[in-house]
Amino acid sequence: MPEPATNPDALPSLSDREREVMLHALGLVTVHGRKRWAHRNRFVATHGSPDDVLWSGLEGRGLALSWRSTLAPKSRFYEVMEAGMRALGVLNRVPREHRRRSRG
Repeated sequence: MPEPATNPDALPSLSDREREVMLHALGLVTVHGRKRWAHRNRFVATHGSPDDVLWSGLEGRGLALSWRSTLAPKSRFYEVMEAGMRALGVLNRVPREHRRRSRG
């Protein structure tokens, strides 16, 4: 039996919690609903916490990236990559200065 065709341009599916933390990182969620434009791109998680595990999974799928800081050695900083913004359907609401395509 032939393998089903896969679409390389298909957007990855996201859990509700993944969507929630990614939108929060972009500043697109407030108490009163979504903001119109992203105003940041960062999320700080304590090493080994449930959020750190979730973001590590997003990073492994190419939707986020992380780095550590000597100022907060027990934390990891995360950013939503353009691929993650596409998966969320919000790329058009994120200013270019908050977008990153790769680690470089």
